[in-house]
Amino acid sequence: GSIPWWRQGTRGSAAQDLFVLELDSRRLRRLTEFAGCDLWPRWEPDGKSVLFASDETFARNLWRVEVSSGRRRQLTVHRDGPVEFPQISADGRWVVYAQNGTLWRAGLQPVTAATQIPITCPDPDPCDELVQELEPGEDPTVRLQPSVDGTAILLECYGDIFRLDLSGPGAGGLRARPVATGSFREAGAALSPDGRRV
Repeated sequence: GSIPWWRQGTRGSAAQDLFVLELDSRRLRRLTEFAGCDLWPRWEPDGKSVLFASDETFARNLWRVEVSSGRRRQLTVHRDGPVEFPQISADGRWVVYAQNGTLWRAGLQPVTAATQIPITCPDPDPCDELVQELEPGEDPTVRLQPSVDGTAILLECYGDIFRLDLSGPGAGGLRARPVATGSFREAGAALSPDGRRV
């Protein structure tokens, strides 16, 4: 087996913070002031809160900040590696993200604890490649898009596209079904609102 590891984010002048720019007034307002990294902001559909990843708890976890009040709330409690690539479902009920080469899902409306999404592949070689591509790297090109109802995830990994159905994984775990895995790079895929078409 392998030992998960990561390098904690930068602290100091090179660290990222979150700001909101009001387009009408051109006023820039700071949302976070942590000395480390606050990154990957995602607006929640109601426009009242922003979801983001922060190194504040040593291992990077998901947080939510209310735009009007600045109140923050930690949503995940990972201790063995960073949260990456968070994506919120269109209805705002779920967030899906990668963590140490695995996929996780957490509830946002209402807030529920994160659970790992088991993934199995029919061929062990593509499965190994899929897991490797989900692990943190210098140039990550992984994108997750949950369906509106939270029953499926569209996964882009370095030019290949997979669909993960969450509605009823069997005993072996969730199956990653290739949607586009040709010799050309595929990108920009999106799920239809009913989750049936890509």
